[in-house]
Amino acid sequence: MKKVISILFVIIILCIFFNQWDQFITDEQTVNAQESAQTNVTIHSDEKSVQVFQTISSLSDKSIYEIIVPEKASNWTCTYNDKDECKRVWRAENIIETKGSQLHITYSLPLNKKTNTLIRDWLFQLKGVTIDHVELKIIESHHRNGKWLAGIPLSGFVKEDLIDYYFFSGKTNNPALLWYNEEINTERNETQYSYYGNHYPEIKELIQKHEEKVKEANFLSIITTNQLKSGLFGGILILPSGELLERELVDALYFHSIESEEIEWLLDLLTSFIIDENPRFDLSMYAFNELKEKLTSRELEQLVANISDLDESFVPEDMDEILYQITGKQTNFFAELLRNKQPVSLELYTMKDYHWNNKKLTVKVIEIDGIEWVPLQKTMSFLEFETERLSETEWAIFNDKDVYRLYSDQSIFIRNEEVFGLLEHPLKKMNGEYYLEKKWLQSIFHINFREEGNKVYFDM
Repeated sequence: MKKVISILFVIIILCIFFNQWDQFITDEQTVNAQESAQTNVTIHSDEKSVQVFQTISSLSDKSIYEIIVPEKASNWTCTYNDKDECKRVWRAENIIETKGSQLHITYSLPLNKKTNTLIRDWLFQLKGVTIDHVELKIIESHHRNGKWLAGIPLSGFVKEDLIDYYFFSGKTNNPALLWYNEEINTERNETQYSYYGNHYPEIKELIQKHEEKVKEANFLSIITTNQLKSGLFGGILILPSGELLERELVDALYFHSIESEEIEWLLDLLTSFIIDENPRFDLSMYAFNELKEKLTSRELEQLVANISDLDESFVPEDMDEILYQITGKQTNFFAELLRNKQPVSLELYTMKDYHWNNKKLTVKVIEIDGIEWVPLQKTMSFLEFETERLSETEWAIFNDKDVYRLYSDQSIFIRNEEVFGLLEHPLKKMNGEYYLEKKWLQSIFHINFREEGNKVYFDM
């Protein structure tokens, strides 16, 4: 009898375990489920902070969600429609179960009204849920000598004796907010953007010039000021007044997803191609000149078109692939620039296989203006010549019969002490390695070869 009871007890425990495990799996799937929701937000602006009342709607009833808490939010609470506190799950403070289709979240955010303040990533989010529409009301009663901006359209503004009311509405996930600590003109409130400042004619012209990128942003609140860092932040485009206006606009609109001071030179380079102006930094200026010198005009046009179409998936290492797509040649140009942070020559090359005397060697053949250059030491060694560098510009190449001397700074070569003139320098130094123009293999060394695709067959 005891044995039967023990077996039944084990069975019951196992059933409970598997039921809990199944519930855990179901909950995990619910937490990570992809769905859309809307949020309605009211902000009460106080002396040193803002009080936020956020309602997230269109949620699934009796489902588990993980709350993503903004970094600067404090004193937050979560309640249901009936005012009951949200039920925590798995003893985790930020994992809750819904009751109905709404969650009501209240919290505080710090705000210094004495300075211009940009607030980013301030809305509560739910993991796996996309907020596709935001309704925002700001109630301002403490400091009325400034202005509130948001990264969604301003749908209304009411100024009463003691209180200002701002109404914003837009399709976005987490629009930025900006408290501007002084009066500023609202020049235009267009469909695609609102402009704040005193440079509307210039802004209008630039917006028309880069209209496609503006459309991609859905909506922009644009402000020109030298009191804030320039850039695109959650629908708010901050631009400087003055000569850098277009450069900063292009940098923000086209490359806002790339935020790294380490590659500021690269953003400067990409922006310079789009606006057709010289870059500001030495490294980007060097790369700018290398590309303009070694790419054809058609390839440069394709480069600008590719740069203009970069999306948020772009990473700097993609630039070499872009050059490959344009030229059909491989390159490590941008990889080397990113790694070394110093100038390197642009090498557009094809990997080719040498075949001779039952031997095979793969080498990098560089092309410049349609002319191919082969690596001097690797090529001549493969063909059983000896090589010796006599100086920075002079090389000796020899075998059992002949001794040659070639130069990277003179249009001559010497064979067995006899000097012969050439129309150009036979050698070129690129990124620390010396290359020989391919045609001189036949003309100088009388080495015949034939090519089949990327295979080179020598005949000596």
